[in-house]
Amino acid sequence: MKQGSFVVGVSVLVIVGGCEKDQGTDPPAVNLPPDQVVITSPSDGQEFEVGDVISFRGTAHDPEDGALGGRSLVWTSSGGDTLGTG
Repeated sequence: MKQGSFVVGVSVLVIVGGCEKDQGTDPPAVNLPPDQVVITSPSDGQEFEVGDVISFRGTAHDPEDGALGGRSLVWTSSGGDTLGTG
Protein backbone atom coordinates (compact mmCIF):
# COMPACT_ATOMS: atom_id res chain seq x y z
CA MET A 1 0.00 0.00 0.00
CA LYS A 2 1.37 3.43 -0.87
CA GLN A 3 1.96 5.88 1.94
CA GLY A 4 -0.09 9.09 2.06
CA SER A 5 -3.63 10.37 1.97
CA PHE A 6 -6.07 9.38 -0.71
CA VAL A 7 -9.52 10.71 -1.56
CA VAL A 8 -12.07 8.51 -3.25
CA GLY A 9 -15.46 9.57 -4.52
CA VAL A 10 -18.38 7.20 -4.71
CA SER A 11 -21.93 7.87 -5.77
CA VAL A 12 -24.45 5.50 -4.24
CA LEU A 13 -27.77 4.87 -5.91
CA VAL A 14 -30.34 2.85 -3.97
CA ILE A 15 -33.37 1.37 -5.70
CA VAL A 16 -36.22 0.51 -3.32
CA GLY A 17 -39.58 -0.60 -4.67
CA GLY A 18 -38.80 0.79 -8.12
CA CYS A 19 -37.92 4.26 -6.75
CA GLU A 20 -34.37 5.56 -7.03
CA LYS A 21 -32.78 7.54 -4.23
CA ASP A 22 -29.34 9.17 -4.59
CA GLN A 23 -27.35 8.69 -1.38
CA GLY A 24 -24.79 11.40 -2.22
CA THR A 25 -21.12 11.43 -3.04
CA ASP A 26 -19.50 11.53 0.40
CA PRO A 27 -16.25 9.56 0.60
CA PRO A 28 -16.82 6.11 2.08
CA ALA A 29 -15.34 5.23 5.45
CA VAL A 30 -12.37 2.89 5.08
CA ASN A 31 -11.28 1.01 8.17
CA LEU A 32 -7.87 -0.51 7.59
CA PRO A 33 -6.11 -2.24 10.46
CA PRO A 34 -3.00 -0.34 11.58
CA ASP A 35 0.55 -1.41 10.81
CA GLN A 36 2.23 -3.33 13.63
CA VAL A 37 5.61 -1.91 14.70
CA VAL A 38 7.97 -3.40 17.28
CA ILE A 39 11.10 -1.60 18.52
CA THR A 40 13.68 -4.26 19.40
CA SER A 41 16.60 -1.94 20.22
CA PRO A 42 17.18 0.12 22.26
CA SER A 43 15.06 -1.43 24.98
CA ASP A 44 12.51 0.68 26.83
CA GLY A 45 14.11 2.72 29.61
CA GLN A 46 17.67 2.05 28.47
CA GLU A 47 20.01 4.91 29.39
CA PHE A 48 23.02 6.21 27.47
CA GLU A 49 26.05 8.37 28.12
CA VAL A 50 27.23 11.19 25.88
CA GLY A 51 29.23 9.67 23.03
CA ASP A 52 27.57 6.24 23.20
CA VAL A 53 26.75 4.64 19.85
CA ILE A 54 23.04 3.77 19.78
CA SER A 55 21.75 1.10 17.39
CA PHE A 56 18.11 1.36 16.38
CA ARG A 57 16.36 -1.85 15.35
CA GLY A 58 12.77 -2.78 14.77
CA THR A 59 10.28 -4.65 12.67
CA ALA A 60 7.11 -3.54 10.92
CA HIS A 61 4.22 -5.46 9.41
CA ASP A 62 1.41 -4.14 7.21
CA PRO A 63 -1.77 -6.28 7.27
CA GLU A 64 -2.13 -5.90 3.48
CA ASP A 65 1.51 -5.91 2.31
CA GLY A 66 3.19 -8.11 4.92
CA ALA A 67 6.64 -7.42 6.34
CA LEU A 68 7.91 -3.89 5.74
CA GLY A 69 11.60 -3.30 5.33
CA GLY A 70 14.14 -0.81 4.12
CA ARG A 71 13.03 2.75 4.62
CA SER A 72 9.63 1.81 6.05
CA LEU A 73 10.89 2.57 9.56
CA VAL A 74 11.96 6.16 10.13
CA TRP A 75 13.68 6.92 13.43
CA THR A 76 13.13 10.44 14.79
CA SER A 77 14.13 12.27 17.94
CA SER A 78 11.62 13.78 20.35
CA GLY A 79 12.55 17.10 18.71
CA GLY A 80 11.39 15.81 15.32
CA ASP A 81 14.85 15.38 13.75
CA THR A 82 15.35 12.29 11.57
CA LEU A 83 17.98 9.99 13.07
CA GLY A 84 17.89 7.33 10.37
CA THR A 85 15.80 4.81 8.47
CA GLY A 86 15.57 1.06 8.17
